[in-house]
Amino acid sequence: MNIPTWLNTYGEINKSDKTKEDYHLVTFFNYLRENHQERAGLAMHIKNEGKRTYSQAQADKAKGMLSGAADIIILSEIPFVCEMKAPSGGRFQKGQLEFLQRAQDSGCFVCLAFGCLPALEAFNQWEKFRIHQGHP
Repeated sequence: MNIPTWLNTYGEINKSDKTKEDYHLVTFFNYLRENHQERAGLAMHIKNEGKRTYSQAQADKAKGMLSGAADIIILSEIPFVCEMKAPSGGRFQKGQLEFLQRAQDSGCFVCLAFGCLPALEAFNQWEKFRIHQGHP
């Protein structure tokens, strides 16, 4: 996996960890709901993966579906934008790096996390950064 130098990365690739990305996403959002209700209310996963027919893809695009949108987005004064990959790694889908770069250029806290625990580490780092920037 080719990771650009500008992309903050949390965790490491562990080829022996076979847990799926979906498991880590569900765990991350469950943790937010239980421990950070104020953040969970503005946290989202935009489902933009999966197979669609050409006409379904065109209809989704017309309704605002954005190719490459990150797995975790939390709205805030400084938004949290995290692309999550399973701990075993993976590859970037079409448009993902471009989306992350646009988000970072727009002032978002952008990162790549290999699993739930690294994503939570990034989330905690984002919280500290927000507070340091004067956004409680």
